[in-house]
Amino acid sequence: MYYYVYRITNKRLKKHYIGVRSSDIQPKKDLGYFYFSSSTDQEFIIDQKQNKKDYEYYIIKEFKNRKESEDYESFLLEKYNCGLDERFYNKSTLDTIIKIFRH
Repeated sequence: MYYYVYRITNKRLKKHYIGVRSSDIQPKKDLGYFYFSSSTDQEFIIDQKQNKKDYEYYIIKEFKNRKESEDYESFLLEKYNCGLDERFYNKSTLDTIIKIFRH
C-alpha cells in the first residue's frame, strides 16, 4: 500500500485542496488519473475531470502507514487554516479535530 498527502491546485482560480490517500497504485499514477480527492465539493471533482489542464497534482509526502499520513495532513490543514481560508477547497477544520481525537 501507498500512503500519501497531496495537494491539488486549480491554476486558474489559484485555489488548493490538501488531502490524504491510501492506495495500492503508485501515487504519481493515481492522483489526477484515478483519484480526484476526498472533497465533498462535487463541482470541484467534476471540474477536475472536465478541465484537467486547469489543475496541478502534487504529492507532498509519502508515508509508511495511514496514521502518519493522517497526522501530517492534519498538521498542514491546521498550519494553513484550510477550512477557513477561501483559497482552499477544504471546507472544515472539524474533520481535522475529529481525526486527532480518534487516535
